[in-house]
Amino acid sequence: MLESGTRRAAARAFLLPVLLAGCADAFTLFDAPPPRAAAARIRITADYTFEPGELEVSAGSRVIWTNDSLVPHRISSDPAEVEDVASPAAAGRFQCREIPPGGMYECVLSAPGSYRYGCPDHASVGMAGRIIVRQWGAH
Repeated sequence: MLESGTRRAAARAFLLPVLLAGCADAFTLFDAPPPRAAAARIRITADYTFEPGELEVSAGSRVIWTNDSLVPHRISSDPAEVEDVASPAAAGRFQCREIPPGGMYECVLSAPGSYRYGCPDHASVGMAGRIIVRQWGAH
């Protein structure tokens, strides 16, 4: 009886890894959800610029703007507020109220595409930026 139980245990110890290895390919057929990425950060500078001026992130990323200048700013992708701005049609527009010096604004960009935005109060000095949102896993 002990010998028979030992054979079964040995067979299980051999077969389990073989069976699991055979299933491993089945799991690769499905995309895993994207890993939780750290927030992307954009600085609002004293020179009336966004740094970086262009940023690339994965869909679903959080983007945080921090006002490192001494004056308040706003952020908008609404063409009614700032010329030459746009968001992907599926995304709609984003805009924030005044960000005081030292303050911040954050949003999550889920729809892939190009987001052009600017500061409505300082558009005349070219205060604008762009965020490119890529579908997770796309190259």
